[in-house]
Amino acid sequence: MRNIIPLGKGETKEVILLKGYELYFDSELKSKASVDFKEYFKD
Repeated sequence: MRNIIPLGKGETKEVILLKGYELYFDSELKSKASVDFKEYFKD
């Protein structure tokens, strides 16, 4: 299953990446990305 999350210029989004999933960025766009990690615990 592929989920595409579009972002506008200057927009930020927080996503939860589940274990075993991968995150890809469009390498053909002239854009920058940063990723911050934090622990997520599901009760």
